[in-house]
Amino acid sequence: MDRNDPATENQSPARPRRFGLLFTLLSLLILVEVMTVFAVLASQRYGTEHALREYSHELLKNVIDETRENAAGFLRRAQDSVALANNIFEAGLLQFDDIGKIERYFLEQLRVVPQIDALYYGDQYGNFVFSKRSAEDNGFLTKLIQ
Repeated sequence: MDRNDPATENQSPARPRRFGLLFTLLSLLILVEVMTVFAVLASQRYGTEHALREYSHELLKNVIDETRENAAGFLRRAQDSVALANNIFEAGLLQFDDIGKIERYFLEQLRVVPQIDALYYGDQYGNFVFSKRSAEDNGFLTKLIQ
């Protein structure tokens, strides 16, 4: 084999060239696969993050609405009880001058309506009735001034 022979010269460089082309194509294929996986993972991450953010906002909104409804219901019962007491006094069914009956009425209100912690009444003559829940024994405390 002669080194100057043109047939020999064309055959030997073809192999490394073919190997380089296969290596380049394989590298490009791997690069495309890696980029595809990266794109899929990135889109899944952003989609999942968006879904979780929406879900947490919805949960927070539901908690706020439920808390508002519970507070309104809690206060509505106490407000109704105070309105009832006001109407009873205005109708004359319970007299201001009978401190004993006012005390009994306040204690019954505290027993029936757990949202109310204390009730008091005072007049221009110095009479005063104060009834509240006792923290120690689940009873009631009353202070009377006549």
